[in-house]
Amino acid sequence: MINNIPHKAKVLFIDDEEPNRYGFIAAFRKLYDITTVETAEEGKKQLSENEFHIVICDERLPGENGSSFLCWVKEHYPDLITMLITGYDDLSPAIEAINKGEIYQYIHKPWNNDQVKIIIDQAFERYCDQKKIHNQNLQLTKAYNELDRLLYSASHDLRGPLTSILGLTRLIKNERDNSVQSTYISMIEDSVNKLENILQGIAHFSENLKIEYKIDYIHFDELIEDVLYNVNSRELMNKNTKVVKVVSQDTDFKSDSNRIKIILEHLLRNACHFQNEEINNQTIRVEVQVDEKEANISISDNGVGFDEETADKVFQMFYRGHSQSRGAGIGLYIVKEAVERLGGSIKTESELGKGTAFNVTIPNITD
Repeated sequence: MINNIPHKAKVLFIDDEEPNRYGFIAAFRKLYDITTVETAEEGKKQLSENEFHIVICDERLPGENGSSFLCWVKEHYPDLITMLITGYDDLSPAIEAINKGEIYQYIHKPWNNDQVKIIIDQAFERYCDQKKIHNQNLQLTKAYNELDRLLYSASHDLRGPLTSILGLTRLIKNERDNSVQSTYISMIEDSVNKLENILQGIAHFSENLKIEYKIDYIHFDELIEDVLYNVNSRELMNKNTKVVKVVSQDTDFKSDSNRIKIILEHLLRNACHFQNEEINNQTIRVEVQVDEKEANISISDNGVGFDEETADKVFQMFYRGHSQSRGAGIGLYIVKEAVERLGGSIKTESELGKGTAFNVTIPNITD
């Protein structure tokens, strides 16, 4: 995803004294997203139902005290930044909680709004830094596992076409019949095309992992024409498939053009590969509707389609659901990864023997 780091702190403030709650809201409501409750029990309910980044709790509460509650928070929501509000008589539990690592900071009563703002801003910055590190670690682990699987599968997939090419080359050397030689050469071309599809899939897989986000203005009409040119040069050159393009864009749209190209190219190649060779009106339809919030992209065909069981697997790495599959089985996996990195979503609709539609939604990056 382009950015799942929050832009504004969500603060849960717990204090049984109404003036303190109102005062906190009055001072900070424009800066932070604030929810206030009176007791630790109400705080637990809020945490179970909503997302928060920072919890600020008074030590003296009815029922469970603040330091005990924040200890519970740390156990059940370890990523949250917690703070304890104390008076002079409550410093001991605050210091003990800090030493145990259960709270980030304590706020002394009566507090100074400027000082509290500094503390909350620093706490939120820490939360965001921890979130970034966590996301990076997840991505690194995921990338390592995927790369390991990719290398294994690619070595297997590349060996088949190469073995076929070597065998056919030997046959051509000993064959004098031109028509038979021509057949062998066509078979070699098929194997070379398969190799090219596999290598291109691997290249896009690597590109999607490594390329930096480059956010710029996107004109879908032009971008689709560029992608169609590349697809036409290979997949559609010797086919009678009709491509229909409908683009509705009356507003600016910003996103990562490189990843959108990857998405469009793989979906269009997929539509080309799985055309129904038994019908004459082979058609691929590309529709884009853009508004201020998002772009909705639909790429549909009247090809061979697939059943419900296959629909649950098409985005898995190395899955090949049909005998017409030509690549490494990672094209749709790459599409899903690219869509998710852009903060979007993808759904598919298909009927065996009737065709397939992929519907992609990508948010407009406005900030």
